[in-house]
Amino acid sequence: ALEASAVPITAARYSRLAVLTHATAAAATVAISRRAAALPPPDLLAKAPLAPQQLREQAAVLYTPPPVKGTSTPDQIGLAEHLSRSGAKFYGAYWCGFCLKQRAMFGAGGSRRLPYVECAEGGYQADAALCEARRVTGYPSWEIGGKLYSGMKSLPELQRLSGFNPAVQFPAPEPPPPPPP
Repeated sequence: ALEASAVPITAARYSRLAVLTHATAAAATVAISRRAAALPPPDLLAKAPLAPQQLREQAAVLYTPPPVKGTSTPDQIGLAEHLSRSGAKFYGAYWCGFCLKQRAMFGAGGSRRLPYVECAEGGYQADAALCEARRVTGYPSWEIGGKLYSGMKSLPELQRLSGFNPAVQFPAPEPPPPPPP
């Protein structure tokens, strides 16, 4: 239960300052008591079935790559699905700006269909062991037909490397902007 301050507010002491001071003290007491009640007692923590390290691992924050914006053409989606069906892998990291640019080449719909492998520790569904086993040293990297290709690849390059329908014409990639003066 919440106890009022030792000096009650009387009509003689009634002022806005006194009421606010009393209300603030009461609110702080309630907040502290709620926080304290939320913590389990130390003896219960010591008997907990999970050690603190295991609790930290369970509560780990996992990062995902930023979402891709923009619509996909049927050809972009088709290439992404072809890459997935053919067993290709796109190795990247959630923090990699070039990986985001690579995914953006496929548009939002196509990027969701890519055979993406997260290599960075702390990334959502990370498979760092696979990336190490495949000797991935930089991002983005593509594994197509058993060969590893490092760096960003244009859609026509991925089309050629994977044997996607050669009748499909992807637009030429935009050149990078000139460096600042």
